[in-house]
Amino acid sequence: MPQEKSAEGARTLLAAFELLKAQEPLPSYDEEAFNDPRMRSRVGALIARAVEDRASGWCR
Repeated sequence: MPQEKSAEGARTLLAAFELLKAQEPLPSYDEEAFNDPRMRSRVGALIARAVEDRASGWCR
Protein backbone atom coordinates (compact mmCIF):
# COMPACT_ATOMS: atom_id res chain seq x y z
CA MET A 1 0.00 0.00 0.00
CA PRO A 2 2.70 2.62 0.82
CA GLN A 3 4.48 1.80 -2.46
CA GLU A 4 1.24 2.35 -4.37
CA LYS A 5 0.78 5.76 -2.73
CA SER A 6 4.40 6.64 -3.48
CA ALA A 7 4.00 5.66 -7.12
CA GLU A 8 0.78 7.66 -7.35
CA GLY A 9 2.54 10.69 -5.87
CA ALA A 10 5.38 10.36 -8.37
CA ARG A 11 2.89 10.21 -11.24
CA THR A 12 1.14 13.31 -9.89
CA LEU A 13 4.42 15.23 -9.74
CA LEU A 14 5.36 14.15 -13.26
CA ALA A 15 1.93 15.14 -14.57
CA ALA A 16 2.20 18.54 -12.91
CA PHE A 17 5.67 19.10 -14.34
CA GLU A 18 4.47 18.15 -17.84
CA LEU A 19 1.51 20.51 -17.48
CA LEU A 20 3.82 23.34 -16.45
CA LYS A 21 6.09 22.69 -19.44
CA ALA A 22 3.05 22.82 -21.72
CA GLN A 23 2.04 26.19 -20.27
CA GLU A 24 5.40 27.89 -20.59
CA PRO A 25 8.94 26.93 -21.51
CA LEU A 26 11.03 25.99 -18.50
CA PRO A 27 14.66 27.03 -18.18
CA SER A 28 17.18 24.25 -18.30
CA TYR A 29 18.40 22.82 -15.00
CA ASP A 30 21.80 24.47 -15.51
CA GLU A 31 20.33 27.97 -15.78
CA GLU A 32 20.13 30.22 -12.76
CA ALA A 33 16.46 30.92 -13.52
CA PHE A 34 15.64 27.30 -12.69
CA ASN A 35 16.16 28.12 -9.00
CA ASP A 36 14.29 31.42 -9.14
CA PRO A 37 11.82 31.61 -6.21
CA ARG A 38 9.06 32.74 -8.59
CA MET A 39 9.61 29.65 -10.74
CA ARG A 40 9.56 27.43 -7.66
CA SER A 41 6.35 29.11 -6.53
CA ARG A 42 4.66 28.44 -9.89
CA VAL A 43 5.79 24.82 -9.84
CA GLY A 44 4.57 24.42 -6.25
CA ALA A 45 1.16 25.91 -7.05
CA LEU A 46 0.79 23.65 -10.07
CA ILE A 47 1.73 20.57 -8.05
CA ALA A 48 -0.77 21.55 -5.35
CA ARG A 49 -3.50 21.92 -7.96
CA ALA A 50 -2.65 18.55 -9.49
CA VAL A 51 -2.74 16.90 -6.06
CA GLU A 52 -6.12 18.49 -5.32
CA ASP A 53 -7.47 17.25 -8.66
CA ARG A 54 -6.24 13.74 -7.92
CA ALA A 55 -7.64 13.84 -4.38
CA SER A 56 -11.06 14.96 -5.60
CA GLY A 57 -11.03 11.97 -7.95
CA TRP A 58 -10.28 9.63 -5.03
CA CYS A 59 -13.25 10.96 -3.06
CA ARG A 60 -15.82 10.29 -5.77
